[in-house]
Amino acid sequence: MIEITKATEAAAPEIEEGQAIEVACKDVAIESNDAMKNGVGVLAEIKTKYKEVDAKRRSFIDPLGEVIDKINAEFSPALDALAGAEKVLKKKVAGFVESRHAERDALIAEVQNQDAQADRVALIERAEAKIPPKVSGLSVRELWGGKVIDKEALVRWAIENDRIDLLKVDEPMLKQMTKSAGRDPGIPGWVAECKRSVAITPGKVKPS
Repeated sequence: MIEITKATEAAAPEIEEGQAIEVACKDVAIESNDAMKNGVGVLAEIKTKYKEVDAKRRSFIDPLGEVIDKINAEFSPALDALAGAEKVLKKKVAGFVESRHAERDALIAEVQNQDAQADRVALIERAEAKIPPKVSGLSVRELWGGKVIDKEALVRWAIENDRIDLLKVDEPMLKQMTKSAGRDPGIPGWVAECKRSVAITPGKVKPS
């Protein structure tokens, strides 16, 4: 309680000064080069002040760190064991679920090879029976993707099936060309976009 009282007393003037600086900055208008330069300079001063206040804060809490570390060390073996148990069991449960889904997918893949409708239906039923029952706290999220292994075959299929939408423009390549050019490369049907961000590092500001 004594340390809290001392911390409160030490923080009070810093709070007053910090809030005053915040209000002043909200009222500042940056509308000229000189104002911009002054603003960056003030940012450096604010950063210095921030470090001073933070150092004062640490002077109160750092001594408590040793006590916290010792308490954590006492409980760590139990927490580590429980975390390890959770990890092992999660892996086993996930492995079982994934294997059953893989078996289901393999059976579904064979459906198209069945001539008789009855055989197809029976195979689908066998496949769906592989899926584990729903359990509270367990969910399966599927995110299907793929990769092109035969571009020419894919193009032929798209043309034969009137799927011109699959003959897509290579946007990643166009973006890379634009990035390399550092400007709009002037390609018909393509418009370049430039997103800019301004980074200010007060610690690197040199005093004027």
